Formats: sequence, structure tokens, C-alpha cells
Amino acid sequence: MHGHQRRIEKMLLGKRVLYTMTLSTQVPPIEAEVLEISPSGNYIKLQKMDGQCSWEIVSSIYIADVLDEEGCLEVKARWIPALNETYWYIDEAGEVASSAWSDSSNDRRRFAYGNAFNSFQQAEGFKDKFKRALFNFHRMEAMKTAVSKDKEPVNYKPSA
Repeated sequence: MHGHQRRIEKMLLGKRVLYTMTLSTQVPPIEAEVLEISPSGNYIKLQKMDGQCSWEIVSSIYIADVLDEEGCLEVKARWIPALNETYWYIDEAGEVASSAWSDSSNDRRRFAYGNAFNSFQQAEGFKDKFKRALFNFHRMEAMKTAVSKDKEPVNYKPSA
């Protein structure tokens, strides 16, 4: 089990959540308790308040909120734009762009990737962090390549 999977499990297991199968704000979220998460992390077993249990594919549901024992919001997981609401994202050129949410495949893809922000300032702030992360990644890769060139050849055998 990956570290990320363990964190998700710790955050959600035994908790009450509000989830939805669609990102439309017209559909009210469903309250349920997280009973189990499959070892792969791809499936989540939810028990709705009426007692009905079901296994759901993690990638097909959106957990909007995590509730505490009193039913109050514990963690506001993600902001989801309302239909026709403007949201901001980082485009392919690394610039901040905006779009009206229409629940299109592009909207859903951006949201699934975490690339949907509720303000220009939020997107702009993330853009700089994202750019730094990319530069750091490529610098680390370049360092690995430079270090691996100094290693002995694979077929090298020390003389006895």
C-alpha cells in the first residue's frame, strides 16, 4: 500500500462524508460513512444513512466534505464550481485562464487534476509553485544523470 493510500485511508476510514457522483451543484451530495477502502485504493465501501452499503469506484465519485461526529464540516475537501460559474485554471502555456463551468470533459479533467481554482489570485499563486516544482524536478533529473555518468560501467570487473 502506498503512503498516499495510507493517508487517504486514515483521513476517511470510519468518517462520515458528503459525496456526489456528478459535479453538478443541482444534485445534492449524499451522506455516507466510509466502511472500507480496498487494498488497491481503487474502491471505497460506503454506507448511506438509510443503511444501504455499496462499493464505489474511487475515481467515479467526488468527496465534497468530511464530517465530524456532530455532522459538522471537518475538512472542506474541494470547492466545486456551480454550473456556469467562472473558475480559473493553468493552461498548457502555464498562464492563468478562466472558463465558465459547463461540466464538460475539459472541466472534469481540470478538476480531477486539481487545476480548478475559485479565484484568479489562487490560480496565480499556484502557477508560481507549479513552475518551481517543475524546475526543481528537472534540476534533480539533470543531477541524477550527471551522477550516473560518473559510475563505473555495468560490465566493469575489479582486477583481483
